[in-house]
Amino acid sequence: MTKQAKKIKITIFEESYGLVTDESEAHILQAASLVDTQMKEIAKHLGTLDLKKLAVLVALQTMSKLLHAERKIEVENKIQERINKELDKALEL
Repeated sequence: MTKQAKKIKITIFEESYGLVTDESEAHILQAASLVDTQMKEIAKHLGTLDLKKLAVLVALQTMSKLLHAERKIEVENKIQERINKELDKALEL
């Protein structure tokens, strides 16, 4: 079953954007809200309203969080593999 593309209007940092996506509206609105919040927090701390700079800083912050999450998943997968091997050994006894 394929997802249907739909139009969704979002607002980030007081700018409106029209998107065409096959993601759920709730998912896109949540993502837009997170980006909006990050941009406002960074703008508050830096005192800048330069949209391009804020967008780059939010993208960098988001990718950093993604990399940390990916590394954590890799570590957890390795731990799970070790546990599975130990369980297999224990069951062979």
